[in-house]
Amino acid sequence: MFLAVVIAAMPIVAPPAIAAGTYSYHSSIGGQPAATSRIVVKRTATNTEIDEQSSGTIGGMSASAKATLVLGADLAPASYTGSYVGDGQSATTTLSVAGTTASLTGPAGPQSFTLLAPATHFAVIDAALLAGFIALPAQMQAWNDAPIDAIAPIYGRAIPLATLPATAIARPAGIAAKDVALAVGGPYPFTLWYDPTTLVTDELEVPSQNIVVTRTP
Repeated sequence: MFLAVVIAAMPIVAPPAIAAGTYSYHSSIGGQPAATSRIVVKRTATNTEIDEQSSGTIGGMSASAKATLVLGADLAPASYTGSYVGDGQSATTTLSVAGTTASLTGPAGPQSFTLLAPATHFAVIDAALLAGFIALPAQMQAWNDAPIDAIAPIYGRAIPLATLPATAIARPAGIAAKDVALAVGGPYPFTLWYDPTTLVTDELEVPSQNIVVTRTP
């Protein structure tokens, strides 16, 4: 009886929340302007929605894309839709996640993914689109930096990712002193610099691809 009373009295800890708002980003590849993105973060009592519109020129080709990522109460992805237009072609991917299973439709064909240990959650990292990156600082804080299976919908792949020590990473010029780094390993290691109070990403760096994405006023 005493144990039940103690458990009932324990506070319910809400997962970290990305500050709602509209955020703009500028991407460069090798120092050359590549794309601009507009991110809108909306929150309700039960989910977080991240909407993105992106456009730019890569390799001389104009392209645009949009995405909607819906996160559940524990910040795990519930659904994702990405639409891409470029070089006279278009494609759409849809992803739905239920527990340890994710179902994907798109150019790579219908696929199903099962969460594999030691990963504890799926995440979404969709090529050059930012929505999944924007979600990651809050997700990793909520999940105590546990390994993840990152689904790249446009490629039809799931990639195991894990955090790396960020202590040796140099702070880029212009990044606020209060910002902290989230370093992630994998085939293309990347670092996110974000405000620990709002969990809003200020910069994304992918050194192997010479990609830098910076939040703009």
